[in-house]
Amino acid sequence: MVNFSDVVKGENVIIFPNCVIGRPPMAPSGVTEIDYNKLESKPVYIGDNTIVGANTVIYSNVIIGNNCLIGDGVHIREDVTIGDNCIIGISCKVGARTEIHDFTRIMDITNVASDAYIGEHVFIGPGVMMGNDNKLGRNSTGDGTSYRGPILEDYVTVGMNTSILPNTIIGADSIVAAHSVVSRYVSPGIMVMGAPAKKYRDLTQQEMRISKN
Repeated sequence: MVNFSDVVKGENVIIFPNCVIGRPPMAPSGVTEIDYNKLESKPVYIGDNTIVGANTVIYSNVIIGNNCLIGDGVHIREDVTIGDNCIIGISCKVGARTEIHDFTRIMDITNVASDAYIGEHVFIGPGVMMGNDNKLGRNSTGDGTSYRGPILEDYVTVGMNTSILPNTIIGADSIVAAHSVVSRYVSPGIMVMGAPAKKYRDLTQQEMRISKN
């Protein structure tokens, strides 16, 4: 394991071999809109009973909660917060400045965009791709403020191989069927599917998860 910054570990933390912890965010001048030379490397916090798989890279200023499972080969960018009792599956990437809240499960080979918000009790199937730049690199503000990842509210379920476009909101307790393309607002408590994703039906009371908690 290689540490680039201070690492604060709770009790019973397990970190498997070949991990890089506290990697500073870096890029040559002019390559990105963000001036990485101005970013300060801050400690990484890893909560009690959390497991970090082999070959994982965690950038600086990351907070990982208690009882989490971080799979092998995961990349977690800077300024990310992950709540308690979360799973980040094998070979996932979590983009910078993203929030992931308690009891959320993100399955293998998923790309969570930078500047995204993932609520509590969210399930994201394998192979889901998210974006954070609707302008595709064109006509941006030049200061990094044009980017906005998706918002997934509490208890959302996303099927495998779905694409979620930048700055979209998926309402609480909704279901996105596998292989969908989410390009606009999804109302709470419904199922959507297709490309672009459209409402298929309302969820039944038995399917709603929020009402059961």
